[in-house]
Amino acid sequence: MHGIVEYFNGKSDRLSILTATLSALLAGTLLLSQGTQTEQPLLMRGVVISLLLLVLATTVYSVVTRRKFLRGMFSIVKPSKGIPSAGIVNVTDAFIKGVDWSGLISQTGSLDIMFAYGKTWRETCHDNLSALARKKGSKIRMILPDYCDEHTIKELADRFDYLPENLVYLIQEAENHFMKLKRENGADIEIHLISRPPLFTFYRFDDILIVALYSHSRNYSDVPAFISKKGGVLYSYIQNEISEIMKCSDFSRKTGGR
Repeated sequence: MHGIVEYFNGKSDRLSILTATLSALLAGTLLLSQGTQTEQPLLMRGVVISLLLLVLATTVYSVVTRRKFLRGMFSIVKPSKGIPSAGIVNVTDAFIKGVDWSGLISQTGSLDIMFAYGKTWRETCHDNLSALARKKGSKIRMILPDYCDEHTIKELADRFDYLPENLVYLIQEAENHFMKLKRENGADIEIHLISRPPLFTFYRFDDILIVALYSHSRNYSDVPAFISKKGGVLYSYIQNEISEIMKCSDFSRKTGGR
């Protein structure tokens, strides 16, 4: 809480302290010059000094009361407990360029992915995915929308403003991409199809999770990506989501794997 209060107070307090310091210096200068320049009107100098002292007192009072208000507010909201427990270590508005995908893929032993088709991401990370697929003992699990489920395709096609047949092609292209990554004595690669339109995308590595949102706009725009670490609320939530999908329940089916 202390850090958050300091963040909100920082710039305002610096400005207030500067104002108070200048007021004090001007008031002190006038007081010191009162005895050496008796020809200046004493009444005018007294008024100016009083005004400067009033500014000084008001500034100090403003700093103290603002700090008390913010500390009281944050003591009620208690963000210091909620934010660390989420496990979020970074947020970027540049989903592709703002994340070190190459480093994350090359250092992980397991990778769980869910997206609609992820064409740009797959093309960007193709070489790293191929290298991971060649590593014996590694595991890649891909979760895609079920292109045989009419409701899922209809909703996603409307969301992305695609023709349903074009969307089916893109999903199947993503499925084939991962099927072709399979190598003898390489990583274990599984593909799961879910009859639910994805509400977000995620990429879970050994200890790091990336979650990105879908935009409601049909125009292309950058989306934020949340980077979370293992042990946090967000990581645990996605872990539970994956567990439900892996059970091959009534809304998911496995199409490939070794």
